[in-house]
Amino acid sequence: MIIQKELKIDDLVFEGQGNEVAVQVFEKIASPMAEEIFRQSPDVAHTFASHMLWLSMGMYADLFKNPETAEKGITHLSEIFLKALREHPNELMS
Repeated sequence: MIIQKELKIDDLVFEGQGNEVAVQVFEKIASPMAEEIFRQSPDVAHTFASHMLWLSMGMYADLFKNPETAEKGITHLSEIFLKALREHPNELMS
């Protein structure tokens, strides 16, 4: 299935601290794409989201000096995410 959603990004401005820019990218680009894809095909939306997660983790891992440190960082981040998911399942995008 081919998903098509046109986003005009020429007018997008991202500014602020790193966490604020990350939220803006997801609110302005990733989330609208995921919502459109979900409307067309929930299965494809899950594939899209898993690839976004994979690419984000890869980018994060590349910031570390070695694979062992990257693994520790990803494990730590995953544990924090899963704890937040259990404790506040409806507040993860806040």
